[in-house]
Amino acid sequence: MFAPVSLAKFKPFQSRKGALHPPLTVRLAVLLALLTLAACTKTESETQPTPALTVELVSAISQSVSDTLPASGSVFAENEIILGTELNGLRVREVLVEVGESVQAGQLLLTLDDRTLQLELKQASAAHKQAQATLSVARADAKRGAELRKRGLVSQRETDQTEAALLQALAGVEVS
Repeated sequence: MFAPVSLAKFKPFQSRKGALHPPLTVRLAVLLALLTLAACTKTESETQPTPALTVELVSAISQSVSDTLPASGSVFAENEIILGTELNGLRVREVLVEVGESVQAGQLLLTLDDRTLQLELKQASAAHKQAQATLSVARADAKRGAELRKRGLVSQRETDQTEAALLQALAGVEVS
């Protein structure tokens, strides 16, 4: 690793008091060599083996183990979901029989929440009334248009449009 160096090249210098001192590079080389040797030696803790684990052997025996743990406190579900059944978009309000219970023909098994049906009925009734009002206006317009056409005050096109509006209003009443 290191090439041999001749110390003849290095000339010591003399201090004020007359003592001879080697040059700085020689002193550093000696210090480096001593440190390298000190790092290569093992300490006592590295040379002594670590003690093995102490293990105690016992024979297996059969005994009962309690799988319950007494504890106090409140228990809550981490995830909670509300279950319900829907039939044709209607939610079940109440189930009147239990699983496995005998039932008779015609016996009421459950009741449905009819709020959705009541709302749909009100909406359909309002749509029907609106269609009847539109029909009433279309009949009056068609009657007026026919009279004006007889007198020659409106074109055939306007009369055709009022008759078409009447037919649309009749269809709207039928659909509602």
